[in-house]
Amino acid sequence: MVVTGTRALKRLRRTYPELPVLFAGEPSEHFAAEQLGALATLGPRPSLAELMSAYRSSAGSLIGWTPALQSLRQQIQLVARAQRTSVLIRGESGVGKEAVAQAIHDASPRRGQPFVAINCAALSETLLESELFGHERGAFSGAFQRKLGLFEIASGGTLLLDEIGELSPAMQAKLLRALQEQRFYRVGGTSPVSVDVRILSSTNRDLEDAVVTGSFRRDLYYRLNVIQIAPPPSGPAQTT
Repeated sequence: MVVTGTRALKRLRRTYPELPVLFAGEPSEHFAAEQLGALATLGPRPSLAELMSAYRSSAGSLIGWTPALQSLRQQIQLVARAQRTSVLIRGESGVGKEAVAQAIHDASPRRGQPFVAINCAALSETLLESELFGHERGAFSGAFQRKLGLFEIASGGTLLLDEIGELSPAMQAKLLRALQEQRFYRVGGTSPVSVDVRILSSTNRDLEDAVVTGSFRRDLYYRLNVIQIAPPPSGPAQTT
């Protein structure tokens, strides 16, 4: 349901306190609408495409009105405003980690820029490096032209590193350097590439234990785990 104006939303809440709604109104009303439980806030005259996007990202996979989901949506709204802060999303497969990441992006000032996700466990170390940082022509056999990496493609927006706990030690070191310097080198490149990208990461592993055993870098862990969110186990199934 779409509601315009905080007065209408207040009246609706008195009769239907648990009804999921999208709010359309002036930006000055958005914070109040969030406090009244709006799943997402939009401008005064949103298009159908904007409404559908808001529903899919903020409600479609996080729909529900349990206290746990209400708390999760409030966390998402708060975290979204800190657009340069890294977020670690924790939870078992099926709890909706990628949906949470998408919702954070869509509620943030970066929402008009790209949201890009990659599964770090799905690629070999060499392919993952090329996917993240890109490569120059001739960097390796089969590199017939320059390829932009996901860091460049997502610049201005958000990059989700899914299954971050599966990174090899070498890739952990390269990722840490890129996060620290906000720049990197394409594979085979000699000129640094600067980017402005927000990093979200997700995992179902016990990273604290991995840090203790030495399989995950402590400095990278703290760089990624500035804010932590854990979707409730009872959330709707979502592949990630």
